[in-house]
Amino acid sequence: MQKNYCQRRKTPYNAPPLTDAELRHAAEGSERKAKINA
Repeated sequence: MQKNYCQRRKTPYNAPPLTDAELRHAAEGSERKAKINA
């Protein structure tokens, strides 16, 4: 449930599904930004 909600929020409805690699890369990017902003 949580995972699906997260994915749906990040991607536009008409966008193709992301691959595992792309999701991982996006997650890493978010973490990096959070650390920089903190």
